[in-house]
Amino acid sequence: MPVIHVELWEGRPQSVRDALAEELTAVVLKHLPIPPEAVTLIFTEVAKADWYVAGKPS
Repeated sequence: MPVIHVELWEGRPQSVRDALAEELTAVVLKHLPIPPEAVTLIFTEVAKADWYVAGKPS
């Protein structure tokens, strides 16, 4: 079923990832008739030094 990949800068507190996971899951469930257990979220933390926008470091 749905797999959501979220990439973000490293260092976010676990509480922030937990809240985001709950809200993203709720949005998926609003639009798809599936059980919550069918929704998977994968958080990947990236060092800010490795994150570029428009060819420039963030």
